Amino acid sequence: MVACIASLGLVLGLGTLAKQAASLPSTQKIHTTQTAFASLSNYTPFPDLSPYSPQHQLQALARRYVHLNSEEPRALIQAAVRQHALVHHIPLTVALGISGHESGGWQMWHPKTRKPLANVNYGAGGQVVSTDWGVMQINDRAHPEAFPRARQDIAHNIAFGMALLAKTHQVYRGSLNLGFGTWDTTIAAYHLGHAPTASEMPQVQHYIQQLKALLKNEALLPDLLYTVQAGDTLEKIAAQHYGAATDWKRIWHHNQAHISHPEHLRAGLEIRIPLSSLRVQG
Repeated sequence: MVACIASLGLVLGLGTLAKQAASLPSTQKIHTTQTAFASLSNYTPFPDLSPYSPQHQLQALARRYVHLNSEEPRALIQAAVRQHALVHHIPLTVALGISGHESGGWQMWHPKTRKPLANVNYGAGGQVVSTDWGVMQINDRAHPEAFPRARQDIAHNIAFGMALLAKTHQVYRGSLNLGFGTWDTTIAAYHLGHAPTASEMPQVQHYIQQLKALLKNEALLPDLLYTVQAGDTLEKIAAQHYGAATDWKRIWHHNQAHISHPEHLRAGLEIRIPLSSLRVQG
């Protein structure tokens, strides 16, 4: 993971309150940033699991998601991510894609050492500037109000990260024709810390391709969204997404409610691209 959460926090952070907090005495900083976090819509605090071992935390999640009848970490983490995605109205593909990719496959602790999953970010001079932690890779410099719980507490890490993702969507949204509708720009902002510039689009495209590859491998990716551009044909769109223009009928049959004739494509129309045989570059 690149140092994306750090830059996101510095640019977006938790909005105006977080920026104001930077100039306050430390005792007031804590109060103000907690208020900012609480203002994130529908955030629900959980019992502090930080002092407990990974095993005990997973057992707590297993009791919360008893319907899974599982203590398998990936399944429990995905269940928690799904819950918060629904609370914050985040598409499951976005929530699962970001959490799975950022953590290397829905992990909170290193699979061998059982230490909290961490990614160190270095400055230009080689010095450590910040560290990203856990499932949602929360940055300790950008979001000190999330720590120390976000470092050890799986439920808190996911809850905070998902609330932050929802907040990001309030600021950065819009289709980039990368398959996630208006969440394209949100995903890019979560990765970069700001709305992408033209020069950053290759990096954004690669990042989103990685999300798609993960979701496809896990059979979690539904139809992609695509906005028809001027000059598009079904053959051109099929070649772009499937690698073969001859697959255009699959797109047409999937969108006949909106496309009366395969040659009648209207620029600006949003269509769905069915994903079996989708070409994904990992």
